[in-house]
Amino acid sequence: MDKTPPLTREAILQELACLLGDKRTGTFFITTPMNTSCRFAVEAGRLTHGSHRRDLGLDAVRSLMAMDGGSCAFADNQVLAFSPAAAIDHTQAMECLGIQPLPPVPPPQKKDPRDMKKPSAGRRYYRGALIAD
Repeated sequence: MDKTPPLTREAILQELACLLGDKRTGTFFITTPMNTSCRFAVEAGRLTHGSHRRDLGLDAVRSLMAMDGGSCAFADNQVLAFSPAAAIDHTQAMECLGIQPLPPVPPPQKKDPRDMKKPSAGRRYYRGALIAD
């Protein structure tokens, strides 16, 4: 089994910010090297619930900020049951985490073959690389 190095806390928060910016719905899971777990409910790009170890709600967000890193995963369209005590105010959670939703990255544009310029008659190419002008 391939072992990947743990992500930094900043990289994990970046992943979460991207999910929020994409207005996704599901559950965001984080595991730390200390074998603790955290999970956040995300609904249409907004944090609604959270738990980390025995902490719930905004306390879970605060305790998460003490971790150094770990790994993360997102279960799209799967929202697990949380207790009412795990409810989070989205704005407060974002301030505590120090992140903002990142806007989605547009897909790359496909190049139209008709727009490609023809090579000059004096240029020679070998396997796509210019070898003589």
